[in-house]
Amino acid sequence: MAQPLKRNNMTYTNRKQEITYKPGVVGRIARVVIPALKWLLPAAIFKWVYDKLYWLNKRRIWVLYATKSILTTPFQSRENKVKQSLTRQLLPYTMGGWKALENAFEVVARVKSMQVEGVFVECGVAQGGTAAMAALLRMTSIGVAAYSGRALQSLPYKAFEYMAYGLPILSSLNGELKEILEDEIIGKFYRPLDVDSFCRELNWLLENSDIRTEMGRRAKKLFDDKYSTNVIYPNMVSYIEGFLPN
Repeated sequence: MAQPLKRNNMTYTNRKQEITYKPGVVGRIARVVIPALKWLLPAAIFKWVYDKLYWLNKRRIWVLYATKSILTTPFQSRENKVKQSLTRQLLPYTMGGWKALENAFEVVARVKSMQVEGVFVECGVAQGGTAAMAALLRMTSIGVAAYSGRALQSLPYKAFEYMAYGLPILSSLNGELKEILEDEIIGKFYRPLDVDSFCRELNWLLENSDIRTEMGRRAKKLFDDKYSTNVIYPNMVSYIEGFLPN
C-alpha cells in the first residue's frame, strides 16, 4: 500500500510491491549450465563457448519472431505491422528480447499520445556511445532503467550513471535497485513490460517537478557518499591491504 513519506518538507509516495517472476525454460537451463561451464572450463574456452551460445540464442529468438511475424502479418493492423517490422530489424542488435522491443514501441506511442515533450534515447557504450551518453545525460530529466521481469541484473551500470548526473530513476528492475529507489527515495518503480504502469509513474514524476528535483539531488548525494571513485577506491585498497603481510 502506498505510504506518504515526508522529508525535507516534501511528501513522497513510496510503493512497496512484492513481485516474483518465473524465468522461461531457456532461462532456467542457462542459470544452471552457464555457471557450471564457467567453473569447469578455462577462462578463454568459456568465453568462446559463452559467445557461441549467446549468438545461437539470439538467432533462435530472431527466427522464432520472424516466423511468427510472417504467419500473423496478414491479420495485423497497420500499426502492429510497423511494430513487428521494426522489432525484426532491431532484434539482432539488442540484448533484450522481442517482448522488450515491442513494449518499447508501445511505450513511445503512449507517451506521444500523452503529449510529453522531449525524446527517448537508448545510448549504448560502443563506438562512441559513452561520450554521447555523457552529453545526453546533462540534458536529461529522468533516467529510465527498463528491464523485463526475468532480467538477471541486480545493479546495472546505468543506475550509477544516472545517480552521478543527479537524475531520478524510473526502473522496472526488481531486487536491489528497487530497494535502493524506495529506501533512498531517488526514483520510482514500475511493473516490467507494463505500459500503463510506466506511463502512470512517468506522469507522476513529470507532474511533481519539485519532488523529482529533490529525488535527483538525493541521487547525486547518494552517489557521492557511497559509490564515487573517491569512496570506492580507498575502500578497495584498504580491503586488499588487509590480506597483505605487515
